[in-house]
Amino acid sequence: MTENDFTYRPQDVNYLGFLEAQLRDMQGIATLAYELIQNADDARGDNGRSPATTLSFNITDDALIVENDGVFRPVDFNRLQNLAGGGKRDEADTTGAFGLGFIAVYQITDAPEIFSNNIHWVIRPDAPADRRIIERSVPTTGTCFVLPWAFDERSDVRRALRIAAVVPDQLDMFAAHFAQAIEVAALFLTRLHTLTVLRNGRLRKQITHRQTPDDQIVLTDEAGQTQKWLLLQGDFAADAAWLRGQYAWQIESKRRNEVRLALPLKGLDRPGRLFAMLPTDSTTPLPFHINADFYPTTDRKRIHFDNGYQAEWNRAAIRCAARILARRFAALPQLLDPVGLWQLLQQMTAAHHLAGAGDLPETFASFWQAVAPILRTQPIFYTVNETWTLPKDGRLLVRGGGETAVSLLKQLNIPVAHPDLTPYATLMQQPEIGTPCLTIQDITDALRHYGLMQPQPLSEAPLFLRSVEALQSLWHLIDALLNRIFHPRETEMALDLLHSCALVLTDRMTLDRLDRVYYGKPDAQALFPEVHWVHTAVSTTTFPGRYLQSFGVRQAVDLLAETPIDRLEEAWRMGRLDLPALFRWFESQQIEIFADDPALQQAIRRLPLVPVNGELRPLADLYLPGGFDDPLRLAGLVDVDALGGRPQFLHDLGVRELEFTTYVHSQLPRALAYHPDLPSDARHRLLDLLAERLGEIRDDEALQAQLARLPLIATMDGAFRPADEVYASRDVLALLGDTVHVAEPVESGAVLALHRWLGVRTQPTAADIVQRLVQISRQWGNDQTPLDDRMQDVVTQCLHRLDQMLVAEAGVETAVAPLKSLPVIPNAQQILMRPDCLFVVDRIDLARRFEGLDVYLVETAVFGERITAVLGVQTLSQVVQSEIILSDDVVEDTALQARIVERRPLIERVLNADSIGGVVDETLPDRLRVCKVASLHTEYRLRHGDTVMTTPPEAVAAKWAADSCILFVQDVTPLPWTAIAREVTVMLRKGQPGGALAIGIREVLVAETAVVANTLLDELGYP
Repeated sequence: MTENDFTYRPQDVNYLGFLEAQLRDMQGIATLAYELIQNADDARGDNGRSPATTLSFNITDDALIVENDGVFRPVDFNRLQNLAGGGKRDEADTTGAFGLGFIAVYQITDAPEIFSNNIHWVIRPDAPADRRIIERSVPTTGTCFVLPWAFDERSDVRRALRIAAVVPDQLDMFAAHFAQAIEVAALFLTRLHTLTVLRNGRLRKQITHRQTPDDQIVLTDEAGQTQKWLLLQGDFAADAAWLRGQYAWQIESKRRNEVRLALPLKGLDRPGRLFAMLPTDSTTPLPFHINADFYPTTDRKRIHFDNGYQAEWNRAAIRCAARILARRFAALPQLLDPVGLWQLLQQMTAAHHLAGAGDLPETFASFWQAVAPILRTQPIFYTVNETWTLPKDGRLLVRGGGETAVSLLKQLNIPVAHPDLTPYATLMQQPEIGTPCLTIQDITDALRHYGLMQPQPLSEAPLFLRSVEALQSLWHLIDALLNRIFHPRETEMALDLLHSCALVLTDRMTLDRLDRVYYGKPDAQALFPEVHWVHTAVSTTTFPGRYLQSFGVRQAVDLLAETPIDRLEEAWRMGRLDLPALFRWFESQQIEIFADDPALQQAIRRLPLVPVNGELRPLADLYLPGGFDDPLRLAGLVDVDALGGRPQFLHDLGVRELEFTTYVHSQLPRALAYHPDLPSDARHRLLDLLAERLGEIRDDEALQAQLARLPLIATMDGAFRPADEVYASRDVLALLGDTVHVAEPVESGAVLALHRWLGVRTQPTAADIVQRLVQISRQWGNDQTPLDDRMQDVVTQCLHRLDQMLVAEAGVETAVAPLKSLPVIPNAQQILMRPDCLFVVDRIDLARRFEGLDVYLVETAVFGERITAVLGVQTLSQVVQSEIILSDDVVEDTALQARIVERRPLIERVLNADSIGGVVDETLPDRLRVCKVASLHTEYRLRHGDTVMTTPPEAVAAKWAADSCILFVQDVTPLPWTAIAREVTVMLRKGQPGGALAIGIREVLVAETAVVANTLLDELGYP
């Protein structure tokens, strides 16, 4: 048998078996309705024909008649001949594989008929293939499917399809199912706009689909009732392109990546449905419907989300729907009612949780994931004032606030959530939204805005708070807010805020702050009628009652302490301040005073509540009658009877009995301060008392210092002055004049001892001497009048005493500072001059060189070296400058320089024998240069104020130039050793004349050799 030896065998399909298999996935009247609606909606007009726009289902007693105003094209007839040929799937802008969906009619009919395009078809599925379709030419309008009911359960088709026959009693139910189906299917119609269901020609249901320019879908039923849907559209072109790249042979190019989402503007409480162009049975907990070119299951009732390319495509479509919703989310608050918006958000979070738990395909979490990041920035919070605001600016009312609280918050203009949104409070608090709960600060800020910071009558409060009931509502709300705070510090901060507002109702029908309203027993209320007592409408267990204080001793003391003394005395005199009753009340509160708040004892003692001589004085200034009798009757004693006769309570409060030590420490200073006009005889009796009991207080240095400052000492002018301002003897008057005060003569030794103990002065002080000099300066120093001999002696003594005090006492230099700018030092003519105009004669040779200088010269021995220096008198050696005038023939004398350096140790022996001690600058001899010059002169200058005095040039034999460290010597023979020794001495003593030292140094330099000089010093006894 060769390769070409073969025969052909036919292969066909069991057509009824094929239909039976397909119908397994196409059961139900809804499926039939969806397939026929889809076929009509896909019908495209061509050759000038319009597409189908209306479709009706007429359930008659004999057949289902389906009519639309479109017309079959030849290609449509061809597809019915070639079932599932795929031609429609390859045609753009269509939904299904036409012909395959038509199979659904065999649920109810054995021989469907089609009238369209002037063709009438009768299809008999049980006939041979070549005789299965009977075609006739008849006039037609539109397209009509006549589907006779398959009432015969014994027909070949029923048996082959294994489907039960139609029962006449089912026809009304079929009509109801068709009516339900068109309500769902009408939403995403493309070309059709009207769907109708009739029963024997009578209207049962009609849905009209209309899309508005603002992307809303309006569905209107036969009764004129409408449903509005927001249509949101987009595509996932990028994801689709990637998927087609991954699955090039599986995903057909015609499959569309557009996604449409229909959101109901009302009634968001129903589950959403997924549409694979046709409605499927796949629902979601989301309230909107999603239409996309999904891959459905074979029965076309569910959507794939498990595995494979179909699931990936479907998930991409869902993610696209989430992005579409997020992009249009900002417009939703204006389109949906507030409850609908938050219902939508709640359903998205529920879907997110279900997806996370595995109870919903994971991709449905993408709706919340897409919307959540933008929620904080969108005005989605609907307030009780019916306005939209950002979540962070809104406030959530605590549970238990009640409708009254909502009304109150509305009046306060606090943006709390609208009551309709209460079920969504938990969602609003999620981090993605972040709406805070109502706080105490929100309340207090609003109250401050309405002026409730200050106390005010209830009748002047904001209108919405002018009743006890309104206040109770506010209190109830605040109490609920406080109960939500658990941290003590936060509670304290909240109460601080509340303390700033007048929220508490008083018995006078006024509003006041928490810290100004009190509970009080009848006796306290009677004593303090001006206190703001709380109104009986305030509960003690809730706000504000549980935060009010009971009025006790502390509050009473504070109130009395704040009351001016004149008002207290007026109330006492007028009988409004009952002091015995007040102290009885104090005594009844001893636990608070002595146990709970011991500081109250001192506070009560400080209150001016004790009548003394017609005025009120504090207990702290008074004493209980005791063991000491004030001879002056100056110490205040408590009239116990005026306070209710309770001495033991006063004693417990710390009121002291009058004793001598207490008297001199406390009462005596106060008495002298309050009674400056105390008679002289009383003061003398007081001194006698102190002198008599000096032994009891002699060692009390603090008391001594205190009494020394009191005006206790009688002076010659009849006054009483402090001891430290008084002198014991008149002897100081000669020096200090009559500006000082001298004590009266005292014969009593005890009083004299008291004077000494108090510190009555026996010697002038630096301050008094300075004051005396200032007085003399003002009297004598302004007109250049010479002092008389007595006044010259006074000034001299004053300056001498100050000179001595500079050594013996501290602070004298500061005390004499005012004298530096005054004419206080007399010159040789006894004329007072300022210290800075005078010079101390420390070198008589300099003084003699300047004529007319005598008037400005003083001798330190006259007034004292220290005081003249402190006051600023300069020495002549400090102010006189000299200038060396040389001839041009200056020659360095190295031999003389070497002799001086060589004999340096011998010169130091001479210096060490003098009180000045050794060489001032030990390096000076090493730096010394000696120069000879033929002619050597010196000129002296003295600046005195604006005048410069200059001496004529004077010839000298030797001169030391300190600035250049050169000793100039006149070139004569023999050398002028005396002058050289003088200048060497000046050099070593920093400009001071040498005197006798120069003689010793001359002997050292004149000697033939250093050995001879050393022997000479030995003979003269130099150490």
